Formats: sequence, C-alpha cells, structure tokens
Amino acid sequence: MFDRRNLLIVLFILLVTLGAGCQGRGQSALVETSVSTVPEEQNATPTEEEWHPKISVSQLPAEVGGDVRIEAQGFPPEEDLVVGIGRVNSEYDVIAQDRSDAEGSLKTKVTIPDFVEPDYSWVIVVAARDHRIKAVSKELEIEDLEPSIEVSPLRAAVGDEVEITGRGFPEEVAVQLGVGRVDSEYDLTAEAQTGVDGSLQVQYTIPDFVDPDDRWVIVATANEGRVEAFSEILEITE
Repeated sequence: MFDRRNLLIVLFILLVTLGAGCQGRGQSALVETSVSTVPEEQNATPTEEEWHPKISVSQLPAEVGGDVRIEAQGFPPEEDLVVGIGRVNSEYDVIAQDRSDAEGSLKTKVTIPDFVEPDYSWVIVVAARDHRIKAVSKELEIEDLEPSIEVSPLRAAVGDEVEITGRGFPEEVAVQLGVGRVDSEYDLTAEAQTGVDGSLQVQYTIPDFVDPDDRWVIVATANEGRVEAFSEILEITE
C-alpha cells in the first residue's frame, strides 16, 4: 500500500519544480520583451560638415603698408569669415572681416600691417565658424617699405612751387604733404595720390608760415602716418 505521506512529499516537490520553471519562463519572456523595445543606436550626426578650404595670395613680394589680393575657396557658402596674418605655426591677428559667396569663395584685398617684420616668416589665414575651419597660405615674401621723396629745387622762397617726386609708397593711396622744422613736428597742407606702382609726382607750394631763419624739410606721409618720407633740408630764401 502506497504511503500517503510519501505521496504528499512527491506532489510538493513536483509543484515546486513546476513553479520554478514557470517563473523562469516568465523572466525570459520579460527580458526578451524588454530588449525588443530598445531602439537601435543611431550614428551620431557630425556637428560640422567636412570642408576643404584653400587660399592663395597674389601681388608678392608684399611690402609693409602695401596691399595683397586674396582668393579663398572651399568654405561654407555665405559664411562670415575673418582674415588674419601671423607668424608660421603661431597665432594670428585678425586684420579684416568678410563673407563668402554662395559658392563658398572669397576674393578680397588686405593691407600688410605695420607690425609685420620682414625678418620673420608670415602667413595669411582665412577662418570661419569660430576659427574651426581655416585655410593657411604659403609663406609670404615680405619686404621693407622704404618710401623716399626728392624735392626740386631745394632752394625756394615762401609761395614758390617745388616739385615732389616720391617712390616706394603704397599703391593708389592718398599721401599728405607738409613742411616742418628739422627733427621737429610738421604741418600737413596738401594731399596727392600715388600711382599703381606707389610713385608720386606733384607740385607743392611753400607755405607762408615758413621762416627763412629756420631749417625746413618737406614730408610725405600715408596710411595714417605709418609711412613717412622726408626730403633733404630746404634753403628758404627771403
């Protein structure tokens, strides 16, 4: 005769086993459902498209105070740009601001600033989008701008006209002309325009405040006084 107690034990073990199996299947189904609801990971969208900017500089060698022409390509269209100049592999100073056209190109002209020293190597930089997209030019050829003037004749009286011939000035800029005592301040009394080669030829009238008892020179200045040239000493007659 089958023991009732043993039967109860067998039934209890069977129920526990079946319950564990059902619990395992439930957990498995839950895990599978949870995984299936997680979206596939998307590739991160680049914060910036890839550009290939290029720059070329013409009218070289350049002179301090002179102009160079810049052509840049490969920038974002209609983007605010800055133009800078700096030493090779170093920081640069912004000297102009402009905007690219619908094709991402830029054509402009900038003046070589007076802090550029010919003894160092310099490059032009065009940059956009907080300077994260930029193009660097080849090394520039920088020459000293050494303007000079000659006055003829060097002997004149107040009210006389003398001829001033100048060379080495920036091209096509306004030049102020004046007269002053040697190693002293001067007064600007006339203006002229340089040619495409930076030359100057103009008649200048000796002002009435020039005192024959002092020594005087004629001065020509451009770019807000950053470029100056002085004549030889004048002989002022009565």
